[in-house]
Amino acid sequence: MKILVVTAFVPSNRTAGQNYMLQLIEDLAKDHRVDVAYFHYAADTPYTPPCGNVGVVFVREISTARKFLNALKLPLTHPLFSCRFDLGLVRFLRRHRQEYDLLYFDHSQTFVYSLHVSHGCKILMVQDVIRQKYARGAGIVNAMHRFFCSRSERRILEGSGGTILCFSDKDRGLLERYYGLPSRKVDLFIHKNIHRIDYGSLVPSGAFLFFGAWERPENSFGLEWFVDQVMALTGKTNRFLILGSGIPEKLRKKISRYPTMEMTGFVDDPYPVLAAASGLIAPLFHGAGVKVKVLEALACGTPVLGTDVAFEGIDPVGEGACIHCRTPEEFLSGMARAITYSMEDKKTLREVFIGRYPKDTFLGILKCLTPP
Repeated sequence: MKILVVTAFVPSNRTAGQNYMLQLIEDLAKDHRVDVAYFHYAADTPYTPPCGNVGVVFVREISTARKFLNALKLPLTHPLFSCRFDLGLVRFLRRHRQEYDLLYFDHSQTFVYSLHVSHGCKILMVQDVIRQKYARGAGIVNAMHRFFCSRSERRILEGSGGTILCFSDKDRGLLERYYGLPSRKVDLFIHKNIHRIDYGSLVPSGAFLFFGAWERPENSFGLEWFVDQVMALTGKTNRFLILGSGIPEKLRKKISRYPTMEMTGFVDDPYPVLAAASGLIAPLFHGAGVKVKVLEALACGTPVLGTDVAFEGIDPVGEGACIHCRTPEEFLSGMARAITYSMEDKKTLREVFIGRYPKDTFLGILKCLTPP
């Protein structure tokens, strides 16, 4: 089978969504030919195909100015869905669509292409139900975004003619409730590096971990909330590591006031750090979709201190290590609880979570969608 993947970002390990695409391409390439079309920013490292079964057929650099110009081409569509609308890619899809058995559109910013190319087998991978992002905000401007976004998302999903996939039963319910559309759930990968962790030689760090792409407002907002509301209460007994790039300068200055908080930047393999931590702290109040960092912490056996938003869409098999927190005081008591977990406790939590974690991968769904 020959598959074309159209993705809004470079397949890489920089963020959860990019990492999923990286792993999916490798998985598909074991038995199929995979061509990749992707967008990138000037500072991004180009994608390197992992084997001869993978090729790159279209690459387009993106910038704020180019996204603005792209959005102008589709003025009746919310910019979030049109900012990567490139006429060159439309021409490529129309010219070559018959060469592919399957067209796979990854992330909502590529879904608009499904309206401009006819094909008998199209997949739309909904990483986030975008309407839910705006449903949590307040104010007139947010309400306008919510209305415009909802109309655009409905029109694109209804008119795509493709199969809609998402990462959780929660998102399946939202798609049904918001738009009356059926979808299928596909499970996220447990990263291979998590399976390789040797708990026998792992030394506990005693630190609590923040982990994320900090240029995303929902992540930086939660981290800033914790710095403002909780750090003054913790004293000097707890140590904190902040993994990931893109921390806004204003927030960096706030963090630098606390010597117990260390900003480590991007880490190529964060999983040993995650497994050695006393807990992952996820004070999320906005956003949508499954929080992959929470799932990965649970797969490492590391307790997660998070808000209700942080645990949305997470399978109940992880409940043993989920510490629900809503207030600064609850985060404090949650940290005191997390510290009591021994490495043996964490190893048991890891084995239970991985053993019970559902494994309905895209390859399984692919067999049902296409003829033998």
